Amino acid sequence: MASNTAPAPAADDELLHEFGPLLRVYKSGRLERPLVLPPVAPGLDPSTGVQSKDVDLGAYSARLYLPPTAATTTAKLPVIVYVHGGGFVAESAKSPNYHRFLNDLASACPALGVSLDYRLAPEHPLPAAYDDCLDALRWVLSAADPWGVELLETDGEGHVFYLFKPDCDKAKEMLDRIVAFVNAAP
Repeated sequence: MASNTAPAPAADDELLHEFGPLLRVYKSGRLERPLVLPPVAPGLDPSTGVQSKDVDLGAYSARLYLPPTAATTTAKLPVIVYVHGGGFVAESAKSPNYHRFLNDLASACPALGVSLDYRLAPEHPLPAAYDDCLDALRWVLSAADPWGVELLETDGEGHVFYLFKPDCDKAKEMLDRIVAFVNAAP
């Protein structure tokens, strides 16, 4: 007589945790990040003229975005440090959406963009990503003069902009607001 019971899934197929569309953790320890797209290589963006390059900062990296105006002026540029989305478990500074957004932002301001590629959980449990972000801010501060940039600090204002989907219409409106904010700085 045939059994109606299916065999138990192998440990590699048995889902232990699922965190929305960002991360799946299997009993075997295998991880899946379903939304992750192939990384975009750094280089010259033909539509904005922004030049990007990756910088190794030890345990993590950052992608720098230099607007085309930097080559033709001696004026100091504002610096925008960007922490990509993904809930500290998915995505990357090299993801197509964030790469495109930083190219547009660096060109529109113009500003030097620093997009952090912090370490992801669960391979590197929190606070590793927080530590990477703090370390990157310290790195930006220590490297400010050689870049010819000036950092604007604002006490108690906590200027943080959240863009959950950087290619949607609302994000494009927010980009215009960020550009206006950066350009209004003294």
